[in-house]
Amino acid sequence: MTSTPTRGTRQDGARALMRTLADSGIDTLFTNPGTTELHLVEAAEATSGLRSVLALFEGTVSGAADGFGRIAGRPAATLLHLGPGQGNGWANFHNARRARTPIISVIGDQATFHQRNDPPLMSDIAAVAKALDSRVASPQAAGEVSAAARAAVPSASAKLVSVVDPDDSSDDSHPERSVGPLARSRPLPVSTRRRREGRRAQDARRELIQ
Repeated sequence: MTSTPTRGTRQDGARALMRTLADSGIDTLFTNPGTTELHLVEAAEATSGLRSVLALFEGTVSGAADGFGRIAGRPAATLLHLGPGQGNGWANFHNARRARTPIISVIGDQATFHQRNDPPLMSDIAAVAKALDSRVASPQAAGEVSAAARAAVPSASAKLVSVVDPDDSSDDSHPERSVGPLARSRPLPVSTRRRREGRRAQDARRELIQ
């Protein structure tokens, strides 16, 4: 019997995602995760009927999923770390698209409240996925995650489907989610970031002089 995650914990959306994939017939998850996907890794390990296969490179992940889909005739799933991880797997995702291989690609994203800061690994994951003619779902709250996964499986019958999962979307109770509009605001302009960095450098120099 699969245990039901406690309501209001960070595992709610993650476990709902993995449980929905397993209930929809996905039994293999090829992974190369990072820190933003650790809750998804834990959820996958806690989901009966779902086997996680760790690879050391994203190209191996996407290539294995392509091979699995071609041989089994049904979707595999992948779990990748942000846009750079997605990019490292792009060549084999391209091959899968040309072969009409069914793959569900789960890609972690920066927390919604952090995206406006333009962190180092920030990128437009959806745009890259759409370049592969992938259907893209990006749940923004725990209650949307399961529905995104459920819709992904039939859509992946002969193509790539990407589920972009922000780090905080698995938990509506996350304290930073109260900032609301910041989740959809644009990153700070480069000029603003440089001014702030310059002020911080000046402050640091003053402290050294003192």
